[in-house]
Amino acid sequence: MSRRNIIPEKYQEIHEFLFAWHDILAHIVVKGDELHLQDANFTIEETASASEVISLEGEELWEWLQSNGYEHITRELLQKQIYFAVLSDFCHFLYEALTCSERGKLTVCFALLRKPFKDNLLLLEWLLADPKDFMEKFTSDDSDNFAPDKIPVEKKLEIIKNAETKAHTALDQFRHIYDLRYNKKKHFGFEPVWNQAAHIVTSFKFYKTESEHLNFVFSDYTAIEDQWEQLYVSLPILIYHAVEVAITLLHRIYDDVDGLTGITKLERMEQFLLVVDEINNF
Repeated sequence: MSRRNIIPEKYQEIHEFLFAWHDILAHIVVKGDELHLQDANFTIEETASASEVISLEGEELWEWLQSNGYEHITRELLQKQIYFAVLSDFCHFLYEALTCSERGKLTVCFALLRKPFKDNLLLLEWLLADPKDFMEKFTSDDSDNFAPDKIPVEKKLEIIKNAETKAHTALDQFRHIYDLRYNKKKHFGFEPVWNQAAHIVTSFKFYKTESEHLNFVFSDYTAIEDQWEQLYVSLPILIYHAVEVAITLLHRIYDDVDGLTGITKLERMEQFLLVVDEINNF
């Protein structure tokens, strides 16, 4: 059964673009499981140790590797597990957000987009930009060291910039990508609308709820059309950036990335530029 879709015609092509990018990411997660890409191959140096470890699994195997000089294997396994788990979670939220948009449920759509783009994507960017730093923070004794909301502005900018560079997107839009996701003062960004979608009344001066009003509750069709416009003008660059970050990380795990995803980097760039042209024609 086809999904119900009431998005205005002018945004339909962009919406399909967003869903196609979601499907690429979801396909990575599915194939990663099918191809056992979260596993790691390694050689045990001593014969006696090999016979000892062959019967171990789960936490016992992990502890043995940690205690016998194979920390590099546990680090590799952990990075892979983080990558696929965070990416899978990203896809779940993005899928539900896009289907909410199709049904005109923009409040729920915006609320669902907050976590994947503020939190999940930042962890993937960090894992790409500086894996050593990320793993040191992740395996420290305090989760504040890697909590997205605890990371200072300049550190976020550095992570996004370095991830963009390593992903070779040729965008040079790291500051704009930051503003779309985190800047409360930018009217074009998602941070104000994410907070308004999550809270029925907001007090921050740049998006303070008006007197005798409630956030999103009294939205008429004109207001919903404005929300659709913001969504389909601003979201494509974020999803394109997220896809390139995820695929660049996948290159560290698997050789035939084009074969796995079914699309080349050039084809992805060409599709993105077509969407940019579509936006410019609004």
